[in-house]
This record gives sequence, C-alpha cells and structure tokens, in this order.
Amino acid sequence: MSQPIHRVFISGVSEEAATAYLGRALFEALNAQWVAPEQSVALAQEDESAHWLWLYQPPWQLADATPPEWVAWVAQHQPALRLQRVAGPRLYVVNAARTPVAALAEALDVSAACPTPQAAPAYLGALAALCAGLGATLPVVRQAWELYETLEATAWLPSGMAPEFRASLSVDEAALASLLQVVSAGVQAPAKAQAHQATQTALEEAQQREQTLRQTARQQEATLQTLREELQALKEAHQALQESHQSLQETHRAASEEHKEATEENELLLAQLHHVQEELEKHFLESQQQQQQLDELRQQLATQQQQATQAAAAHEQERNAAAAETAKLTKALTEQKQATQKAQQAQQTAEKASASDKQALSTAKQQWEARTRENDKAMAALREQVAKLNTTLTNTKTEHTELQEENDLLLAQLHHVQEELERYFLANREYQTLLANTQPTFLRARQHISRLATHLPAQA
Repeated sequence: MSQPIHRVFISGVSEEAATAYLGRALFEALNAQWVAPEQSVALAQEDESAHWLWLYQPPWQLADATPPEWVAWVAQHQPALRLQRVAGPRLYVVNAARTPVAALAEALDVSAACPTPQAAPAYLGALAALCAGLGATLPVVRQAWELYETLEATAWLPSGMAPEFRASLSVDEAALASLLQVVSAGVQAPAKAQAHQATQTALEEAQQREQTLRQTARQQEATLQTLREELQALKEAHQALQESHQSLQETHRAASEEHKEATEENELLLAQLHHVQEELEKHFLESQQQQQQLDELRQQLATQQQQATQAAAAHEQERNAAAAETAKLTKALTEQKQATQKAQQAQQTAEKASASDKQALSTAKQQWEARTRENDKAMAALREQVAKLNTTLTNTKTEHTELQEENDLLLAQLHHVQEELERYFLANREYQTLLANTQPTFLRARQHISRLATHLPAQA
C-alpha cells in the first residue's frame, strides 16, 4: 500500500454492487473505473501502472440466488487468479461481505465519506457451515469453496481479522434457528407473492376500467360539444335563410315594378319597329332588282376569268411536274453518291475496329493470364499462411491446455498442503494442550519417584 494511487480499476462484483459497497464519494475519490471480470487480465497487461481492486462476496451470500449460482460465481471470480500473476502487488483482493469499507479507505490513504456498514444476518454463519458440508459431496460446491479459500488466503484484511476457511466454521443454535426462519419465510413467499400478484392484477384491472370510463366520458363530452356547435350553426343558418328570404321578397317586388315599366316601353318600341320594318321592305325590293342585274354581269366576268385561270394553271402544272421530276432525279443521284461514300467509310472504320478489337482482345487475354498466375501464387501463399496459423493455433491450444492442467495440479497440491498444514497445526495445538495438562502430573510423578528412591536400600 506504499505506492501512490492515481487510478484504480475495480472488478469482481457487478458495477452496482461495487458502487453500493464503496459509496459514490469513495468511488470518485479513487478515480475508479469498473471493468468486467473477463476483460481485467487484458487491461492489466496494457496498463502496468494502474492499481486493481478485486471485490468478491461468498457465493451463498448473493441476493436472489436460490440455490446459489456456484458455477457462475466460479466463472466470475476465476480471472482473479490470473490477475494476481499479472498485477502482483498492485492488486488488492477484498471480501466486500467481511471488510469494513472505512478500514479499506484508511489503508488506501483516501479521505472520503464511506457508507455505514450493515450488520450481516445471523443465519449466514449457519448457511456457510452447511455449504461447507456440501463441499464434501458436490464437486461444484467444492470447487467454489476452493476458489473462495484461495481468495481469502490472498485477500487484504484489517488488523485482527482472520481468513474464513471451512475448518474454522461452526453452527450454533441461534444461527440455525435464524436460518430455519428464513427457509420457512422462503417457502411461504410464493403464496404471498401469488396473493400480492392477484391483488395487483385486480387493482390494475380496476384502474383500466376507470381509465376506460374516463375516456368514454371524455368522448361523450366531445360528442355533446360537437352537437351543440352543430345546433348553433343550424340556428345561424336558419337566421341567414330568413334574412335571404326577406331580401328575395324585396327583390321580387322591385323586379315586378321594373317589369311593368319595361312592358310599356316594349309596346311603344314594337310599334316603332313595325313602321321601320315596312320602310325597309320597300327599300329592300328596289335594291333586290338592282342586285340581280349586277349579279348577271359579275357571272359573265367570272366565267371568262375562270377559263383564263384554268389555262394558266394547266401550263404551270406541266412546268412544275417537269421541275419536280428533274429535282427527284438529281436528289436520287446525290443520295446514291453519299450512300456509296458512307459505305466505303463504314467499311474502313469496321476494318480499323476489327484490328483494334483483335489487339485489345490479345492484350486482355495476356493480362488475364498474368493475373491468373498472380492469383494462383497469392492463393498458394495464403494457403501456406493458413496452414502455419493452424499449426500455431494447435500448438498454442496444446500449450494452454498443458498450462491449465499444470495450474490445476498446482492449485490442488496447494490446497492439499494447506489442509495438511491446518491438520498439523491443530494436532500440534492439541499436543501442546495435552503436554500442558500432563506437566503437573509429570512433576508429581517425578517427585514421588524421588521420594521412593530415598527409601530404597542401597544395592550391593
């Protein structure tokens, strides 16, 4: 903890759980950033100066885990072992369920407001002891316990706090009674939840019916308002029709008076018209006789002009026909010459195009053959690279498998050695206790033997 801390990556538990444990103030004071567990090792290899804080909780203490997700918990915290090899002293493994956050902040030399720790339920001790017993029969539980004990052995703990191992757990009557109450409440929880769900469903249905009635009332109010507006519009239209009817009656009376006056004027004009018509008829008869004489003269003159025009038209038609025939012959000769020239030009162009197409075809064929050879070479090189990569991948997988097996073997040996050390420690403690208990007896026996030796006769 002597290195100055400028940036901290937090992993292990979820981001919400980490924020709830540390508190927003300490989270910001550490300039912390949460990282998913599966991405922690790669990020630690890239950034070799940042510190790491791995938070974990016992798998039996996770909320809403019935039964505990042992496999998921192992997969979540397995990267911590690899992260220890990469980060080294920059990694602080902390049990968020047992370590007070204020002590952690003091050890990190960070001043910030820390959340008040909540007392752990009494039944967790009994639950941990029962889960420890399950480890002897269930491989999944045993694997989770081994990983938990490994994290406990390497975790940072405040002064005076010991790691939590299976050998140190015990079940007392109070914790067992609390656990039984929790189990009983869990058994009754589905029925209570079902009743609560039914009540909630009925409440939602009542709210929906109330909302439907409100919508219907709003629709009826809107319809009533529309009918009121239509009634008002009808009243206004009826009033407008009455006003229009009165206006039409007044217009009809005015038109009747005007019609009477116009009728009198029309009768006077009709009499004057008859008189003028008689005068016009008399003048028309006189002009009609004069017109007949003029028409006869005009007809004779038109006959003569028509004969002269027909003769001139016939002569002009003959001359136009001859000119048209000459023009047709000239045009046909010109078109024939142009067609001959175009045919010659088209033939020359076709010959040039044919030669150019042959040359382009030859060039394209050569380029295609060259590209085909280059593609074949590139394909062969790619195949060789793919084969090399497959070989490298196979070797890497083999090495990874061997390394994983070796790590598992070392971890198993480590746990075996740890169990042996614990057994020897307990046996040594029992031996020391026995020795301390037998020491007075040994002293009394020694004194008694000494007193008996003073009373024995001397040997010859």
